[in-house]
Amino acid sequence: MLLPLLLLSTLSAHAQEGFDAASIHLTNDHVPFERDGMTQVAHGTLRMHDVTVSTCIHYAYGVATAQIIGPPELTSEHYDILAAAGHDATDAEMRSMMQKLLAERFHLVLHPDKRESKGYLLTLAPGGLKNSAAIHASEGEGEATHQNSDIGFTAKHFTMKDLANYLASPLQGPVADQTGLPGTYDISVDFRDYVDTGSTLREERPSALAVLNFALKGQLGLQLTAKKAVYDVLVVDRLEAVSAN
Repeated sequence: MLLPLLLLSTLSAHAQEGFDAASIHLTNDHVPFERDGMTQVAHGTLRMHDVTVSTCIHYAYGVATAQIIGPPELTSEHYDILAAAGHDATDAEMRSMMQKLLAERFHLVLHPDKRESKGYLLTLAPGGLKNSAAIHASEGEGEATHQNSDIGFTAKHFTMKDLANYLASPLQGPVADQTGLPGTYDISVDFRDYVDTGSTLREERPSALAVLNFALKGQLGLQLTAKKAVYDVLVVDRLEAVSAN
């Protein structure tokens, strides 16, 4: 199962505790190098910048955006969101409150389903996980975060499922974690050795899958395998224009 059972059990958000205060505004201010904007959570405060409704569902339900099926409005508008819980809430509480916010402001209704689609498996490469500075076990506890750049990406406190969900965005398809690796990791990937920056012809550029696979194998000891299969998805039944303030 790709969807967390805990989050699937809370698809009805009406009985959940909500944020003490929340503001939602349309924005044209984009976050460089990020497909899904920026999400920051600290001490009961959620800050989201340049996010779509799809990004919000990804955060609230812990599912990759590639596994969210619905109308064009899921990605057509970008928002800045600031929401405060009024107390130092846990990660699960913040996600639950985001579910309620989506239901109240976007009138979001969705349900879990299964669909056959092109997807990918994230597994260990031959030789296993690399013993390198590019990937190592995280020290202590912390929120899962990532940072994209023009040469690669870094991530902190990422589980392998977090990494699979992250990779689903550039691959535009669901990614299932089958590494079997527990715990969280700090990761740093550099794409420069795998991309011909001098090429201007689209047909000469390697695919996202090829670049990611070269980098994951060479630097992390992981690999991606394309696999058409039946994947868990969230299907949006209702979505309305946001009640901005």
